[in-house]
Amino acid sequence: KRQLALAEVIGRSTAGVVERRLEAELAPLGRTVAAAAQPLLDLLGLRLPTTYDASAPDGGVDPTDAAHEASEPVVGDALPIADYEDLPAADIVPRLAGLDVGELRRIRSFESANRGRRTILNRVDQLLARAE
Repeated sequence: KRQLALAEVIGRSTAGVVERRLEAELAPLGRTVAAAAQPLLDLLGLRLPTTYDASAPDGGVDPTDAAHEASEPVVGDALPIADYEDLPAADIVPRLAGLDVGELRRIRSFESANRGRRTILNRVDQLLARAE
């Protein structure tokens, strides 16, 4: 039982490291592809979905994402967490509890428009729900 428990802990730890590494390495690629596609989408009057929810019956955009987004786009420099764009979700989530409602909304808007990390978006939604 102890060996199985130890293997489970090691497996979870390894999975977390791999997830953070993939997240950090693939995010720039996602931003590059989105930036390259945006002029064509603008020409067609379309917009990339901010969050894709594979569990939705229609496989579409999560309808709650638009509810908290700010009306103006947020740039990385305007975020209340220093070096936000370079941090993994595991470093961001614990810092969210210290932010006010406006800061949480800016984080949510930026995250929805860029990387769309569900762990961050879910935690921001929880904190906003408590505050409202």
